[in-house]
Amino acid sequence: MTPAGRDPRDIAVETGMEAANDYVPDGTIVTADLAASAVTAAKIAANAVTTVKIIDNAVTTAKIIDNAVTTPKIIDNAVTNAKLAGIAAGSIKGGDAAGDPADIDMSTDAFVLFGKGAGALPVAAAITGDVDVASTGASTIGANKVVTAHILDANVTSPKIALSVPVTGDFTQSPGVGFYYIINLPDVGGANPNDTTEIEITPNRKILVLDAHILKTDGANGANNNTVRLLNQANPITEALDMQTAGPAAASLVDNERVSFFTFDDAYTTIDPATDTLKLSVTKAGGNEGVRVVVLCVPVA
Repeated sequence: MTPAGRDPRDIAVETGMEAANDYVPDGTIVTADLAASAVTAAKIAANAVTTVKIIDNAVTTAKIIDNAVTTPKIIDNAVTNAKLAGIAAGSIKGGDAAGDPADIDMSTDAFVLFGKGAGALPVAAAITGDVDVASTGASTIGANKVVTAHILDANVTSPKIALSVPVTGDFTQSPGVGFYYIINLPDVGGANPNDTTEIEITPNRKILVLDAHILKTDGANGANNNTVRLLNQANPITEALDMQTAGPAAASLVDNERVSFFTFDDAYTTIDPATDTLKLSVTKAGGNEGVRVVVLCVPVA
């Protein structure tokens, strides 16, 4: 016991005691009694430093040893994009063969991601072959990609077969493998001597002209040498049929009377759209030259 009001350290000095601490009662040491750097690690009991003993923002990077922050120490949704290392523009993350994250370059326009199987990093590549895919996601069948092997039997209907495209004139065509053109040339009116009218047809494939029939329309021809013929470019396929003498018994054609051409020059009956044009040519001498011509054709290689 120390006399009331006496500092134990003073008593220790007066009595020659070596350890003043032997006379310090429990709970009497306050912060002001501690010398700078007096509390060493050895003085702190194990597990004595709790969260409340650490002031805010006091744990700096220097206080954390390398590789000490493990997954259990990170709360869910705590790793934001800002915390991730930078990645090249247009790239995404994937798992490589070692199970580690790796960058996949997806920066090329219209590339898509392809899996390479278990244990391999996916790759970015363009779709090749019969289908074209845009970066918008739209896909189209490439030009000339549909071949016979792709078409199911009995699925090509007549409307799907495009046979020809007109350049000028009035005509219709039939569907099917063998087909015909119906070419209408009405009477233009007036005398118009020696006025020639041509209607041109350019097929989109090579064709062979087999036959043609003429139907007189818009009234009788009368006593006029109106002529009609078929041409390949400027080359005559048929004769210039004279409607004044083409009827029965060499009579002039009357309205709704039908006749055929007599001659076909096989040197010009093949129409190749790369170089040729099928033409109906009518030359008016007078009267009424209106006709409808039906041209029978087949496609050829």
